Amino acid sequence: MHLQLLKKLTSNRKEQLIKLHKYFLNMREYSDKLIPTPDQKMEKQFEELRGISGRYEHDKKVWVATVKEVGIETIPLPALSSSTPLC
Repeated sequence: MHLQLLKKLTSNRKEQLIKLHKYFLNMREYSDKLIPTPDQKMEKQFEELRGISGRYEHDKKVWVATVKEVGIETIPLPALSSSTPLC
């Protein structure tokens, strides 16, 4: 009788542990969606940088084409001295 009760308790314990393990796995997946990992943050920043870079390259091509169309070859810029602040 005690052996059967012990087996039943043991199997119930295993079931509880399995359910608990599944619960924690689900919570981990859920938290990964809510709280980005450092890798996910870096990937997002990389995608944003790629978008900015692409827009820059596009704008640069548009400006080059516009300058060629207008016929401006160079625009003289004032010389900067080492004492001239950049900002």
